[in-house]
Amino acid sequence: MKYILFEMGGVPWGVELQWVKEVLPARGIDPLPNAPFLVAGLVNVRGQIIPVIRVAELLPASQGGGGPQKILLLSHARSEIGVLVDSVSRIVQADRPVLEPGGDSMPGFLQGRLAIGPGRHARVMDVPGLFEAIAAGWQASPGEVSPGMQPVKEATV
Repeated sequence: MKYILFEMGGVPWGVELQWVKEVLPARGIDPLPNAPFLVAGLVNVRGQIIPVIRVAELLPASQGGGGPQKILLLSHARSEIGVLVDSVSRIVQADRPVLEPGGDSMPGFLQGRLAIGPGRHARVMDVPGLFEAIAAGWQASPGEVSPGMQPVKEATV
């Protein structure tokens, strides 16, 4: 299985390559008035308007690094969203992510951990879970999230 590796707040993350449509520079994001806090805005990708999400707000220890960012354009079930990340590093071939104790009951968008080198691991984002929560909708103001979009609690990955 192939994964694309990225970082948020200095924390390595991975996502299955099958969900990634492309990687874009994080520019040209138009703010969306009165949007939930997690929505950074909209971006026009070759005539298609795509929402861009600040997913770092939902992931443990992943507050953005403040430098130039990238947008991971994710696609699932004929829907697309952009996810703001600090950087994108490489594509790796690896086995399925290892689930922590409690396995299937891992909260939020954390699918498990992926070995990316000797003694190094990346957390793996659960893209279908992210899309399901977004599809369920949320009404959030700055600093809070709705029940469908609860932050992931810190896990040992």
